Amino acid sequence: MKKKLFFTVWFGLFGFAVFANSYQVIKTKYFDIIYGKTSEQSALLLAKHADSYAEEISARLNTAIKARTPVFLRATTEGLNGYYTPLPYNRIVLFDVRADDGVLGNIEQTLLKVFYHELTHRISLDFFTPMMMPLSFVEGVAVSFESLDGKQGRLNDPLVMHYLIQGKIDNTSPSWREAASAPDVYPGGLLPYLYGGAFSAYLQKIYGAEKYAELWHKSWKIFPNSKFKSIFNRSIEAAWDDFIDTIPVPKTIDTPQQLDSKKTNGIYAAPASSEKGFAYYDSNKQVVYFYGKDESRTRLFSHDRSLEHLSFSSDGRYLLVSDSISGWTKDRKRVRIYDTVLKKFESDEYLSHSEAAFGKTERQVCLVKIENQNSALVLRDRNFPKDEKVLFEAGPEKEFAAIYNPAYAGDDLIAFIAANGVRRSLLFVSLKTGEISQLPQEQTPYAIRYLQSNKTANGYVLTFSWAEMNMLYRFGMYDMQTKTLRLSNSDISGGVFFPVVYTANKQNPQGGKTDIAYTGIHGNYMRFYRLSSEKLEKKPAGLVAFTGKKEVKMPAYAAKSKVEEQPGGSVPSEKPLEEQKDKVPTNTELSETETKAQNEIDFTPKRYHPIAWLWRAKVLPAVTIPGSDRLKDFGKYGLGLATISLDPAETIELRSRAVFYFKPFFTAVQFASLFHTKQASFGFSGYDTIDSHNFLYRKTGLGANTQISFPTKDFRQSLGLNFNVSADWYADLDPEYTAYLQYYHAPHKNPILTSKVEFAYSFLQSTNLSTQPFFSKNICGAEVAVSGLHAYNFNSNKNSALVQAKGKFRLPVVPLSFSVSGYFGYNAGYTPGTDSYIFADFPYPVGQGAYLPSLTAYTLQKLDPNTDMYTGLGFDAELTVFSYDIQKGSSWLPIFYNRIKLNIGYAGVLNFAIGNKKAFSYKDIAKGNIMLTINGVDVGLQYSHPLREKKKFGTIDFVFDLSF
Repeated sequence: MKKKLFFTVWFGLFGFAVFANSYQVIKTKYFDIIYGKTSEQSALLLAKHADSYAEEISARLNTAIKARTPVFLRATTEGLNGYYTPLPYNRIVLFDVRADDGVLGNIEQTLLKVFYHELTHRISLDFFTPMMMPLSFVEGVAVSFESLDGKQGRLNDPLVMHYLIQGKIDNTSPSWREAASAPDVYPGGLLPYLYGGAFSAYLQKIYGAEKYAELWHKSWKIFPNSKFKSIFNRSIEAAWDDFIDTIPVPKTIDTPQQLDSKKTNGIYAAPASSEKGFAYYDSNKQVVYFYGKDESRTRLFSHDRSLEHLSFSSDGRYLLVSDSISGWTKDRKRVRIYDTVLKKFESDEYLSHSEAAFGKTERQVCLVKIENQNSALVLRDRNFPKDEKVLFEAGPEKEFAAIYNPAYAGDDLIAFIAANGVRRSLLFVSLKTGEISQLPQEQTPYAIRYLQSNKTANGYVLTFSWAEMNMLYRFGMYDMQTKTLRLSNSDISGGVFFPVVYTANKQNPQGGKTDIAYTGIHGNYMRFYRLSSEKLEKKPAGLVAFTGKKEVKMPAYAAKSKVEEQPGGSVPSEKPLEEQKDKVPTNTELSETETKAQNEIDFTPKRYHPIAWLWRAKVLPAVTIPGSDRLKDFGKYGLGLATISLDPAETIELRSRAVFYFKPFFTAVQFASLFHTKQASFGFSGYDTIDSHNFLYRKTGLGANTQISFPTKDFRQSLGLNFNVSADWYADLDPEYTAYLQYYHAPHKNPILTSKVEFAYSFLQSTNLSTQPFFSKNICGAEVAVSGLHAYNFNSNKNSALVQAKGKFRLPVVPLSFSVSGYFGYNAGYTPGTDSYIFADFPYPVGQGAYLPSLTAYTLQKLDPNTDMYTGLGFDAELTVFSYDIQKGSSWLPIFYNRIKLNIGYAGVLNFAIGNKKAFSYKDIAKGNIMLTINGVDVGLQYSHPLREKKKFGTIDFVFDLSF
């Protein structure tokens, strides 16, 4: 009966996963584009361009398109991303949403450019051992190719150029090894993407596209330096230094003035101006502060790093907060209202809306609404929550691709940035009439960003940042009363980011009237500065009517770069070779080649069948290593193969594993099927395995598992539920195999039915600003878990039950973590020497890892047979005594060393059988480990020495930890 129920449920879930999804697929010459109903228009747009992009990239890398590639358009998030993966086969996933205004704010055709980037990965990595390339090379080719048209892409963005130029000014330009991958502290992924992209462009300009393509054709060469030198006849170090020399630096660079005397470094974002000061977000501390005119800092509230935008009401009481939250079916942008007087959030919550600004009063809210590639500026009245008025729209085939930074400009006007990549306009919409006006395009600064509303005694002033290529970001101001524009005409070290009107109560000791506070972005930190706008020239700039779509060109004063460079030239232009210009995608209109190609495409969508992809499995090696006391027994090492298959929409996953043991002979097999939704996974498994550590038992059985991750409104939190049930049959083995040549002789006995449920919650946050190499990264927070297990032994007809709990705490500032744990068991108890629990009348661990500290340094013991109730308490503490940041890639292998750490610790377990005073024990260990963090994963060795058992030597264990 139970077996029938098992297979009924399995086939029910399998059928649901196969037939219940509403995905469609469009097949082109090279791609299967899979999408849901809300992404239909995006899929059609992509289908028109995808094949020509593939042929273009393949031609540039001198390779052929070798196989069809599935592309899945995911509409379950409102944060732009995408990825290529070779597992279990070559496939691409694109997030169907518009770009936020950061280092991806330079994209005009969001979906097409992200696809172009990921397709470059798909083609450039389709060689033998492609993953032996450093991340800066892998991302570098994609970033340089996305920038080929000279208009879009990161290398055509003055913001990206600011990072490169400022790094050279600060003397913090990374070596090629420092940029080889993403450090786990600021500036993180900016290094391999931006420096890697610019270096890739440099190589193509100096050595030519054909020579550059050899780098990928010779990916089979393992060592990066020797491979590079065999192609370019130059070491990576020498070529990298030449590249850094080409980064332009302005001849004259002003020194910034500190906002206050503290000179505090941080990672700052999203400032919002009020008449009493300004609010800002400290990303390193993950706190929103208010900086008053008396230069005091007041903590407003804590927030995760999804915070994007802040904006005050005209009276300075209410603060609009834009962030992101997770949901059961979709991760959404969100806008809330914070009351700075009552120190709490209002009940209003606007989902699928990003940046926002108040209108004339705090009852009017103007927001940017997000829907796939489209965005709209909408007006909401808090008195009538269901009413919504659309003021302006952006997206594919519209005048502009995106809307950013709405800001109240007085007189019922909302100002906002309408963007086509970095080609932007400053528009104004009347909340009364809906009429739209604009700052004359010829007077609009290039790549304008960070628009902010500022209420002053004389009316409203708009502040912003702007820059041309090959300069640092500068300051701009537009006075709504006088209709005059002020633009800074010099470069300041650190640039001018997020400027707001701010006048301190006390006079600036450095002289001059200070009315602007801003953030300067340096190579490895940010800092608050001040400047005076008094000396900036005022230029009349009256608003004009907006008449619709126009070619947004660089203003006259930006047509020719005025930046004087140091010897060495400038970063090479990302424009393609002359013969390829017509092939480079510059807009959504079809070229002649694309028009011809699309006539051959059947745009009629077909039903998506995930099962058709499951035969394309990835085969991987599988190895098991016996326990430390059997390392010399080579017959107990396991060798085999594992397979994984997954459909492109990531709904059905199949896994299998077969491992062979040769003396005695045994084949351990496992099979699992999993069915995924956004927040949950349902799995079924079957197995015939062996205790590969001590070789004491064989286990054969079936299992079912459910994992649920509950959505939270703070990405620092996680809340999960895990439930599984299994029916297992055990066979006793002789680990010394004196009488047998194989492990199939032992009969199965001890059938056990187990069920387990576990709840886990955590709140963790980390610092990510490295001001010095020692103890630079700190993780603090708490982790709590509770679980229960029931088991029934059919041989002894005994029930066993166990409940356990654990709390782990990481202290801020001090690198100390400690945990307390405990359990209560009925016919089940903990014994030193194992990380699991032992059940009555059954000598082997059953289905439950112990929360108590690991005491494997002790000899395995049996439970006291004279009682049926057991309990225990555990304590574990670990102190980091040394931590040093390396943050460099290897010269030999594509791995990135983050840091090395030395930890010492103590752990103990108080364990006893209830009702038996003699069955009491306290076991403890002293331990120490040395850990090397590689690509964000801790690997190392730990030595544990038992303090209550006479042993000359304890145990040495390999440690692998990717928990955070």
